[in-house]
Amino acid sequence: MPNNALLPAVFMHDTQNRTTSSASLPRIPLPAQIRFFNNHPSASNWINALKKNIREEQESLRCIVVDADLIDIWTETYVIPFGVICKVMATLICQGIPFQHRQAYVRALLKRACEITGYRRAHPITDVKMMAGYVAAAYGNTSIHSDCVHMFAGSIPKDNAIVINMSAAFWWSGSVCMYGVFGGAVAFMIGNTDAIDSVGFFLYHLVNNHINVALHVDSDCSNVNSSPHYTMIMVADPDAVNEEKFTPWNILQKVLRLMFATSASTAAMPASEIAKPQRIVATAIRSHSLTHTAYRSPFGSLRLVATCIRPARAFL
Repeated sequence: MPNNALLPAVFMHDTQNRTTSSASLPRIPLPAQIRFFNNHPSASNWINALKKNIREEQESLRCIVVDADLIDIWTETYVIPFGVICKVMATLICQGIPFQHRQAYVRALLKRACEITGYRRAHPITDVKMMAGYVAAAYGNTSIHSDCVHMFAGSIPKDNAIVINMSAAFWWSGSVCMYGVFGGAVAFMIGNTDAIDSVGFFLYHLVNNHINVALHVDSDCSNVNSSPHYTMIMVADPDAVNEEKFTPWNILQKVLRLMFATSASTAAMPASEIAKPQRIVATAIRSHSLTHTAYRSPFGSLRLVATCIRPARAFL
């Protein structure tokens, strides 16, 4: 358990009759790394943003920075390339290539849609509401076992420095699997039976997105709202929950770039999401040639179109 601030008595009460484990250790050894992989060119272009992120992680005790010459002693250290992803409101640091199975996105949308239509059929005169939470910050509390931290290193050649992550950085290439386990534990604990539905609360998680669906009956939405907050605090840390990252309950909610309308049982693409793939396709058509990177880049934006248009799903 990464939460060292939890009172032992509370932990014993909340985990009684449940199988718990402090860590899952990989048993397959990594191949010997003869030389470091080069960082992505974006790491050099945005080196100040990269250093700022590392400094913040170091101050939060989530990583350590050592002289690269120590690698001669720590020969088992495995270095993964750094990269920087620039967005409108933030700069994200990644290591390796973040991977998500192409069908995971479709399954997430279908699971959510099935839950909404199921509630609508069972309770046709009751509002069905949704709440979404973006909980990447909570996952920063997912510590790496001390026997495995040597697998989570990065290199800054210009400063002759090695960065060793003590917690799984969100954009590390294996973070999807690690956070899937973490999010699954939270979702499992939230799935308690409530007074309205004997099946229990519905919470679907896809990496760092947690989505709740509930009937607007009595205090059901309030109960569902408090459950993930309490569970994340128990599993992660008292500071793991950021209230600003949770949306209010609503019958119209934007989730994974789609607008879900529970009253009409529909999911639609916002106008801005339609304009973006149109612009990408038009640019590609006008180009006489495309590089491999330019060819692969549009697929992320076109994935949403293929999700909404059934004949196009073969291209996912």
